[in-house]
Amino acid sequence: MAARPARVTVVIAVGADARDAVAPTLAVLGREAIDATVTPLASLLAAPATAGVVVVTWGASAVGAAGFDAVAAWAHGVNPPAGLIAVVGDGDVTAAEQALRAGYDDAAGVGCSPRELAARIRAVHRRVVRTPTPGGGRGGRRLVHRNLVLDPDSCELWLDGKPIPLTVTEFTMVVALVRARGGVLTRTELLDQAWGNDSLEVGERAVDNVVLRLRKKVGRPELIETVRGIGFRLGRLDDDG
Repeated sequence: MAARPARVTVVIAVGADARDAVAPTLAVLGREAIDATVTPLASLLAAPATAGVVVVTWGASAVGAAGFDAVAAWAHGVNPPAGLIAVVGDGDVTAAEQALRAGYDDAAGVGCSPRELAARIRAVHRRVVRTPTPGGGRGGRRLVHRNLVLDPDSCELWLDGKPIPLTVTEFTMVVALVRARGGVLTRTELLDQAWGNDSLEVGERAVDNVVLRLRKKVGRPELIETVRGIGFRLGRLDDDG
């Protein structure tokens, strides 16, 4: 049985030059059984996000004034969230890190081959349509650690009764830390937990970006403790000392 095609929307800046540049990639995506469309970012953000779709923002001009944070907020407004890949200038490490820090799932240089981009799209799609659970599979019961509750059905973290929606990557990382029961996980171990065996060029810095996002979302820096030279562990979140 043929695999169901991944759905992807390629977002590019308005202009003939940008559309011409992405045309060869669209042709390859079609051959790779990926249904791709092209639309200006403003038009995309004006409509509600569609669960499970993978969005590729193509070039810095595509993101423009909206910024990576705005695109990430739009994508995470549904469950499962829309997947996000930033195609940035080759060697533009700053833009790639900004995208990952904002909540993008992946970032690639504009010089990456269409086949590589297709592989990245499929990998992100697998993650966003998959709801992680502590025991694997869907519909698992909630995972409780002190005053922290994780709901595998909604990818929500509840802290002191307050719901905090997470991306699939963020949720998977918290699950790994909770299951470690206070033990320290290295960046490599967290990288494997959050990104699996997908053949993506995701470095350990991506783990730091996810940790920063989690601390910011929860508003409790002690959520994840840094163990210098080793990795991270779940901190004490309750108020009983």
